[in-house]
Amino acid sequence: MKFKLLIFLFTSFIFAASAQAKLHYKNKPIDSVHTATIKGFLYEISHNTFNIQKTLQQRLAYAKALVWLDYVRDASKIYHIDNLKNKEAIVIISTIETIIKVFNGEYGIDPDYAATHWTNLGRRIVVNYSRQSVLNSTTGKPEIKTDWKFELQTVPSRNQTRDLLYRAW
Repeated sequence: MKFKLLIFLFTSFIFAASAQAKLHYKNKPIDSVHTATIKGFLYEISHNTFNIQKTLQQRLAYAKALVWLDYVRDASKIYHIDNLKNKEAIVIISTIETIIKVFNGEYGIDPDYAATHWTNLGRRIVVNYSRQSVLNSTTGKPEIKTDWKFELQTVPSRNQTRDLLYRAW
């Protein structure tokens, strides 16, 4: 009986260890905390600029990169992002390098505050896309329209949190 228990514990440890990050940057895994920090950084950058046309282009590129990042992190294959050359990987690599520079103090921003702020912000980010077939008004032919969503979830108010807690009891 002890032998079966030992085998069970060993195999569960092996499976738990193999379920780690599937995305690596410079041979270091990108975990969910890193992903949240990247999302928070990109959200803040794309929503704090004054040039509206450039902002919309950035949001689209960042949304595509973050959807790709989530897809790659959930894939069964292990990816080394520094070896990839697609647009989304380049956006993520440059983001990681900028975040590292901030953490090294090159931009004059408090690294502890930045890490906490971007990680907390990134945990609330919703990024996805939807595709639908739409008729083109000029040609009458169906086209596929892609809508990208790059938004911040609202934090539940105190009353909503209290109601959820009372319902759980």
